[in-house]
Amino acid sequence: MLHGQVIRVMWSHRDSDARRSGIGNVFAKNLSDSIDNVRLQGMFQKCGNILSCKVVLNEDGKSKGYGFVQFESEECANAAIEKLNGPHVEGKKIYVGKFVRKNDRVLPNPDAKHTNLYFKNLDPDVTEVLQENFFEFGKIGSLVISKDENGMPKGFGFVNFESPKDDKRALEALNGSQLGSKVLYVAWAQKKAERERLLRLQFEKKRKEQILKFKGSNVYVKNIDDDVNDDDLREHFSLCGKITSAKLMRDHKGISRGFGFVCFSTPDEASKAVNTFHGKFIKVPAANNLILECLTGYMFNRKPLYVDGYWSKERGQASTSAQVQLQHAQRMISQLQHV
Repeated sequence: MLHGQVIRVMWSHRDSDARRSGIGNVFAKNLSDSIDNVRLQGMFQKCGNILSCKVVLNEDGKSKGYGFVQFESEECANAAIEKLNGPHVEGKKIYVGKFVRKNDRVLPNPDAKHTNLYFKNLDPDVTEVLQENFFEFGKIGSLVISKDENGMPKGFGFVNFESPKDDKRALEALNGSQLGSKVLYVAWAQKKAERERLLRLQFEKKRKEQILKFKGSNVYVKNIDDDVNDDDLREHFSLCGKITSAKLMRDHKGISRGFGFVCFSTPDEASKAVNTFHGKFIKVPAANNLILECLTGYMFNRKPLYVDGYWSKERGQASTSAQVQLQHAQRMISQLQHV
């Protein structure tokens, strides 16, 4: 203890990749309340060299019944899992397995046995009817409707069935059903981490679908004049076909960053836009036998446009780096000309 806080001391591990990878880290749960850091280390030290060992405590300093052991190698961790997963210690069967980060944990299988349902969009006038509807599908362990500080229903709640089969039948029958003046929503109850991971997967899936859908139909436009807005961009490129979206990129102050994206309904229209408006970089002699690259091409509000096919994030980052280098070179040239 240091200033009332439990401190953790471990061997220094300078390899940051190894620290973050979780290699050699095991998770132990269903531990007896009497097992502290020292006893946990004593249980595991016969399996190999331990870098750190910790039993997780609550605010009162009591064990939460689980902890973590970091071994020097993956082989030691595997040996610990093989030897210590399953035995009874002080009357409790302990579980020992590989540590998995929250974001990497697999979502529950849709066919897994659930007994807890979440419902929302509840009409406050049909609480008793809702209970009767759920009771039709089997024996219920608990049914809770969330309420505010004034005791008024908040429109959602949870119901727990004793049998997974009853739980599944209730879900299939009641989700989307009309109950009072509203349509009831019923789904498996999920932990916050599970919901967040599911939403991330859904977002990533939609993003990839959008990329595939508009692959070849999206064009990148830069060197855009500061006075141009989204509508101007759309109007200008509509000469080449039907536009599904036109976006000018801006900074946090709303000032144009000088580039944007135009998405057409077909790849042929996008190709036409590139061929019509695409500018070129040409080399121009400068003072002191130096050569500068200048952009020439189709003029749009006093500036020549540069138009190309869709730019991925990686390509955009490479371009930004190249632009910074070019700007630096141009500043150096300017300084040399004034020497």
